[in-house]
Amino acid sequence: MGLVWGAVWWFWYRNEPAEHASVNAAEVELIRQGIEDEAATESKVPYIQVVTSANVLLAMFQYAASNITFFISMTWLAPYIGETWGNEYRYLASVPLLCGAVALWLSGYAVTYLHKKGVQVMSRRLPAMIGYALGAIGLLMCTQTAGSDSVWLFIACFSLATFGVEMTLSPSWHSAWTSVAPVPERFRRR
Repeated sequence: MGLVWGAVWWFWYRNEPAEHASVNAAEVELIRQGIEDEAATESKVPYIQVVTSANVLLAMFQYAASNITFFISMTWLAPYIGETWGNEYRYLASVPLLCGAVALWLSGYAVTYLHKKGVQVMSRRLPAMIGYALGAIGLLMCTQTAGSDSVWLFIACFSLATFGVEMTLSPSWHSAWTSVAPVPERFRRR
């Protein structure tokens, strides 16, 4: 498959649009003009304001929390389940990730619904606050299952934690597109 894609890439893609046989002179000029216009409107990013922004720091905390539970699910969870409850239960390591996927979908829906209702700030904060609360409760409950004979209790607690933490991603994506980087008019829905 890689060789096929490599062959397609070799014959189709070029370094410059003008080098491609299917690009006409008008398209080349349009592309060049767009590049010149973009270069003329560049602005300097005030990095000190970015790294000292409370919103950016909160987003960094959110991504760290999300990544920790994700990487625990991807690397540590299956071996832990196998060592603690037996290898026949290792497949249950996928359940928290499935719960996380559902949480992403549900929180995305909640953000959109609340935003359309006119509560723009709460459309981001409420799903994130609920998500962090569920994540903290789930992780604290996981600490109480160490001596349990039931893998299902641990999976339920860790799934709750993953569900909660993944709920925070949709609000952060929404914030990035509506607050940090305003969407250009040509990309807005009409």
